[in-house]
Amino acid sequence: LRRAEAIDGATLDLIYGATLDLAIVRAATNDFAPKNKLGEGGF
Repeated sequence: LRRAEAIDGATLDLIYGATLDLAIVRAATNDFAPKNKLGEGGF
């Protein structure tokens, strides 16, 4: 979800996202196993 908000004449886009329980993320990623890594930094 996005919401624009004016602060001191500037407009900011605020992005709201879902939050996930750490236990669920650990289970889904096999406790953050390296083989599940998708990529790292850079552009």
